[in-house]
Amino acid sequence: MAKKDYSLIKNFSEKINGKTYGELDSNYQLLVDALFDNTDLDSIFECFIIYSEQANLKLVYKGTEKYLIFRTQDETIMRFEDVDSITDKLVELGIEKNTANFMKFFHYGDNTMDGKGTKRMSTDEIKFKYHNEIAFYNRLINEDEKLGSYVEYLLFTDPKNDNYLIDMIVYTDGNYQVFATREEVISFVLENKSMYLKNIHFGCLSFQPFYRKVNIDDKEEKRDLTCIRWFNLSSSMSQIHFSRYFSHRNVVEENSEVIIGN
Repeated sequence: MAKKDYSLIKNFSEKINGKTYGELDSNYQLLVDALFDNTDLDSIFECFIIYSEQANLKLVYKGTEKYLIFRTQDETIMRFEDVDSITDKLVELGIEKNTANFMKFFHYGDNTMDGKGTKRMSTDEIKFKYHNEIAFYNRLINEDEKLGSYVEYLLFTDPKNDNYLIDMIVYTDGNYQVFATREEVISFVLENKSMYLKNIHFGCLSFQPFYRKVNIDDKEEKRDLTCIRWFNLSSSMSQIHFSRYFSHRNVVEENSEVIIGN
C-alpha cells in the first residue's frame, strides 16, 4: 500500500478544529452538514487524528463523534486483511459458504482453499480457466439482497477495532477534495455493479490477493492477505460528490421558485 500522507489530514484538521460553523469555509460547511444534523453558529468542532489503517480522523461536534477515512489517487486499496478473516465475516453477514470457499480458491490460485497447493496460477491463468465460475459467483454476490451489508463491512469497518463505523470517505490530492457519506457510497456501489469485471467483486469493489506470486519467495508471509480495491475511486467519488451538489442546487432553485411564486 502507498504510505499515508498525514500532511493532507493535518491540513484538513486545521481547517475545522477549534472553529464554529460560521467560521468554516463553505466547502467545509457542506461537509459537516452531511455529517451532523444539529449545527449552530456557536458550537466548536474538534478534530483528532487517528493513525490507523482505516479511520484517519475523528470529528467531534456537541458530543457526537464521526469518523473519516482519507484516500488519494495512489490509495485505491480500501482494506487489506487475512482472507480467512474476511470470508468468515462475510459468511456471518449472510454470504453463502460455497461463495466464501470459492473466494479463497480464487485468492490462492493453486486449486486449494488454504494456499498449500504445489502449482500456482497467475491472475490471468485463473481468470481464464475459471471464468465461468467467477461469473457465476459474481452474480450470486451482486444479486444478493445483503450486498449493502457486505459493502458496509468491507469499506466502513476497522479490522482491528469494531467499536465504530466509518462515516465518510474524503478523497483529496491537497488541492482537489470531494467527500461521500457512508450511505452515499453504499447506494453508489449498489447502483454500479460493474458486472464487466473479470475477477470477484462487490459492485465496483474488486476482491483480490494483496500479493499473488507464482514462485515462492521471501514475501510468503503476505500470501494470506487479500485486499478490497476501488480502481476508479477518483471518478466514482467525483460522481457522488457532484450528484449531491446538483441535487442540492435543484432543491434550492425549486424553493426559490415557490417563494417568488407566492
